[in-house]
Amino acid sequence: MEEYKRGAALSVWRVPQAVTTWAESVQSVAEKKRDRQEAQLNARLDLLAETRRLRSPDHMNSEDGGIFAVKTNGGLRAYGWFTQVENRPAFVISHVILKK
Repeated sequence: MEEYKRGAALSVWRVPQAVTTWAESVQSVAEKKRDRQEAQLNARLDLLAETRRLRSPDHMNSEDGGIFAVKTNGGLRAYGWFTQVENRPAFVISHVILKK
């Protein structure tokens, strides 16, 4: 597992599968929208790391079983859960998809 972002409120971590599915999902976005969508996902994860919250349901949905989806306007979704990693609050991303 890798620490992806560290903010004032928590750290964002990615499991190995999240790294792979992130790259695959971003490549599935239409080329002219790809950079913007990835930047939007990164900006939302930055805000989550700094504040521990996002404006729901536009930016983050609660799913069943304590799973949350951080969303972009173009369909990228980073799924994960809140926990503690190295004695620090964390959001762990398990995978990323492109919702059609």
